[in-house]
Amino acid sequence: MTPSDVLDRLQGHVRPWSQRMSTRDRLVAFGIPKDALPALLRTYAKALADGTAFRPEEQDAEVLARLAHDVFDTNPQLAIDRALTTTLYNWACDPRHSSAVLQCVSKPTLQAMMRLRDALDFTRIIDRYPLARAMQRKIIMHVGPTNSGKTHNALRTLAAAKVGAYAGPLRLLAHEIFERLNSGQIVPLGVDPDATAEPDEGSNIDALDPSDAKAISKHGNARFARPCNLITGEERRTMANATLYSCTVEMLQLDRRYDVVVVDEIQLIADSDRGFAWTSAVIGAAASELHLCGEETAVPLVESLAAMTGDEVIVNRYQRLSELKVADESLNNDFKRVQKGDCIVAFSRSRIFQLRDEVQKSTGLRCAVAYGRLPPEIRSEQAALFNDRDSGYDVMVGSDAIGMGLNLKIKRVIFESMEKFNGGSSAPLSYSQVKQIAGRAGRYGMHADAKEGGIVTTLSPADLPLLREAMAAPIVPLRHARIGFFGNVALNVIEALPKGTSLHVIRDALIYGSTLPPTLAIMDPSLSETTTSMFVDSIVHPMSFYERVIFMIAPFPIRDELCKSTVGKMFELYRDRGRVDIAELLRECGLLNSLNHVLHARQHRQPLAKAKKHLEELETLHKCLVTYIWLYMHFPVGFYAHEQARALTRSTEEAMDYALQQGRQQERGPQRPRLEVLKSKNGMMARQHL
Repeated sequence: MTPSDVLDRLQGHVRPWSQRMSTRDRLVAFGIPKDALPALLRTYAKALADGTAFRPEEQDAEVLARLAHDVFDTNPQLAIDRALTTTLYNWACDPRHSSAVLQCVSKPTLQAMMRLRDALDFTRIIDRYPLARAMQRKIIMHVGPTNSGKTHNALRTLAAAKVGAYAGPLRLLAHEIFERLNSGQIVPLGVDPDATAEPDEGSNIDALDPSDAKAISKHGNARFARPCNLITGEERRTMANATLYSCTVEMLQLDRRYDVVVVDEIQLIADSDRGFAWTSAVIGAAASELHLCGEETAVPLVESLAAMTGDEVIVNRYQRLSELKVADESLNNDFKRVQKGDCIVAFSRSRIFQLRDEVQKSTGLRCAVAYGRLPPEIRSEQAALFNDRDSGYDVMVGSDAIGMGLNLKIKRVIFESMEKFNGGSSAPLSYSQVKQIAGRAGRYGMHADAKEGGIVTTLSPADLPLLREAMAAPIVPLRHARIGFFGNVALNVIEALPKGTSLHVIRDALIYGSTLPPTLAIMDPSLSETTTSMFVDSIVHPMSFYERVIFMIAPFPIRDELCKSTVGKMFELYRDRGRVDIAELLRECGLLNSLNHVLHARQHRQPLAKAKKHLEELETLHKCLVTYIWLYMHFPVGFYAHEQARALTRSTEEAMDYALQQGRQQERGPQRPRLEVLKSKNGMMARQHL
């Protein structure tokens, strides 16, 4: 692709783009007066046609190559919208064209365009992290496939650090590292582990999959204990004299100096929704040693970012500790061929329960389940049931939630489908997704034979060739690290936009107007993000920018209508009263009915007639409670009843445990409840919390 091809592409699209109503509405929202817009767009189109608005020879070669890739090979319509918008602002703000531009718009309008163009220029985003730039950092990457022990040395280095932090993708992972550091279960690097240390076969956590089991033990040793604080979006726990921190990656504090920071699952730096948090950690963590653990795919991207920051990069590569192979044949859609130790992976909640029922009916084997809407604690308990040889739960049925955070004794992974619904339509699983999920089979140290391998196959014969292709595919490097809608990026943007600008418009400015270096990309405009920003705007638009952003990134599922409605009432109560009574809110929304019904049945060991329906309602209640607790961390006065919300959350998890078991029993007839699973954590019904 030549530079002239890119120019031809833009020239061919500028007139229909400039006449599109969505384009004009967007530019008016950015602050260009409606009556001045037609003349400005005509002049811009003419300048683009004669080659003065975009000169390929003046563009950086890497920027031009990235632009060519975008407008021809990815999502061309979105890429062309972005390219024409940024080119418009660059052309209008170029002093060489000011006389032509000022014939179309006023001087104050042109000055406003310049302010917005400057606010959206992220070519020097690294300078926004002065503490990190003042240090000469060493970036140490630990990369390899699932079950390669790649996080092991990083955690030992952290345990030996005077000041350090672990940043991971899941609250459950952060909590596990917090507990293990405080109990001395991670032996610091440079210290010989006790020769009698017991291998930790009981862990459900992927981050603790060591190549040397002696260095991470089950019970811990007081002489290795390090005080560590916990910081997540929903919980903060402070230990006396702690200089170590375990947190979710969004909560990593970038205004503090560290000796060591460990960032887990570094490949998520390219994730459209959350990738910005990994990008911030890589370019902004003020650590002498920054340890990045994850997939090989992230190496070239991190090296490019390090070239921007001037940091040294060391790459440690790890090999899988046990063999993984693709089966010679599929299950041929025969559920009778499901065996103990199998994990069937599906990509919808309804299909997971359908598969569970079909397996139990066809084989008599009992199934544990794990999927994204289940709380992490419940997923961990389900994993423990599956891993316990004496529990009677011999098969796991789950979503791709099994691919991160759970260490499972899976012998064989079975893909129910090689496609996944992405919010708009079904799309093939990426090679990376397939390998991440498949890698859960035959994990090192999880079976009697430490090096026993794993098998991966499909339910349908038609999917087996697709699986083989994905497993044999070479590593494809990640192209871009993400930046997105968060405070220190969006603050300058909102100041450059018209007063009272909505979240939706701020988001559009970032998406369509940003100038980026070749290694960075803005988040993609997904339907759920659009819906969320418009929903929040409709309620909290009069509030401060900080409040609006916090509400927009609150962790509630926008597609769950009851949850969306309940969270919307939370926002309204905060807006109108400044305080949100969780008891009043839940009573008004009717969200306690299933909880009280299930807890009553559980207390009296009664069967549950509509277990799946109750479970779905409990999942919604749990999401609402988690959102309330998350908002408390940001607005402690407004969301004051967090202890009550936490107690209700625990009761909801107990009720979900019971509903899951009852759902399994309904397929097999009455059975004696497992007391260790059903044991009450707080012994209180929901009514007692209210």
